[in-house]
Amino acid sequence: MFRYCTAAYKGKRFWHIPLFNGMPKIVEAKRGPKGLWYRRERSAASNIYINKDQIRKNSKLEAELREPVIVVEQGKRKEYGYQMEIAGPCRIVYSPDRSLHSENKTNPVVWIETHSQIKFMDVNGEPHKCRVPYQHLPTAKKMPVRTVP
Repeated sequence: MFRYCTAAYKGKRFWHIPLFNGMPKIVEAKRGPKGLWYRRERSAASNIYINKDQIRKNSKLEAELREPVIVVEQGKRKEYGYQMEIAGPCRIVYSPDRSLHSENKTNPVVWIETHSQIKFMDVNGEPHKCRVPYQHLPTAKKMPVRTVP
């Protein structure tokens, strides 16, 4: 009636997907985009630090023109944000003798290392569904006033 096939096939009116231990068998394609359902865990830690040069520049600007000062480094990629949330263990490192970058002008001596997931937040404290450049984040003048009870 039905024959075994490694790919999905149509039997009469319905499509049949072969299962292996109750799960569909997924075969990697030779072309096209890579699948997003499986990501390997990073072996290198993410580094989070504060750009002190940008803090100095922001002190001279109005609130809506300020740029983010928190920098997240994941491998070669750098991302900037106003707020970050770390979901898991992390380590704060202070090392004035061995800075994070020797070639960078900022040379941070205090940074946070983590292997956990980092969630980017906008200036209102709302999490982002995906990473967006800081130019597309809501401006600082929309930030709610928080009162301390």
